[in-house]
Amino acid sequence: MVLSAKPKFLLRYKPFDDLALRATYSEGYRAPNLPELFSGSFIEAAALVDPKNPQLGTQTYFVHVQGNPALRPETSYSYYTGAVWTPGASDPEHSWWGWANGFSAYVDWFQIAESNQITQLPLQQILDQENQFPGLVQRLPNGQINYINDPFVNLGAVLVDGIDFGGSYVTKEYAWGKLNIEVDASYIYNYAVQNIKNAAANTAFGSLSLTPSPVFAEDDSYALPDLKLTGTNPPFTDNGYGFDPATANAFGRYYYVEVEKKF
Repeated sequence: MVLSAKPKFLLRYKPFDDLALRATYSEGYRAPNLPELFSGSFIEAAALVDPKNPQLGTQTYFVHVQGNPALRPETSYSYYTGAVWTPGASDPEHSWWGWANGFSAYVDWFQIAESNQITQLPLQQILDQENQFPGLVQRLPNGQINYINDPFVNLGAVLVDGIDFGGSYVTKEYAWGKLNIEVDASYIYNYAVQNIKNAAANTAFGSLSLTPSPVFAEDDSYALPDLKLTGTNPPFTDNGYGFDPATANAFGRYYYVEVEKKF
């Protein structure tokens, strides 16, 4: 049994009643599961191109997949810092900000760093960079591929930097009810993926998403659009999809509208 304790530290400071500053540092840990460690070898088939025998074109090769008892845990480090502004919250009747009573806004910067990710190497990458992975490609005496080993391994790292921001507003209670409006947004300006340790990182595009929450008026609910504001195309990746599905999706701008009536 492996025991692990990871710390988490939180700091909150209010220089005055309307403003709260906050910061968090935390560490994460994921131990490899039993299949990743001890699964027996099983055979798959994959259509690949052998760069040492390109004249053969695309061929189907056997792939041996197995666990790896030498796996190390995945680790992560997270940093958050930000502020929450709630004007006139302590004394709305006498505050100069009384007109904004019910309003709150926040902004948070975050960074998440993951390392020792447990995964399997892309099969075509194993062939293209065979010298970096000794023993994974088993060849016949004539130089053609006999089979490929693709065990679970600790690969590279992921670094994500972004900003969360948003606000909410709750009106006073009226005869017809009250409004509760909330908008949250997240801007990821850096998503760097290092597929192999000591290799150059692949930095993905930045993206901005805006998610308005439903606006509640008495017993009715009206959902505002959910927008992907940037129409930036994801970086090209030669993997059959044309992009890395772990860091991007094929959707452009989109929105939805929903109306709900409660009886």
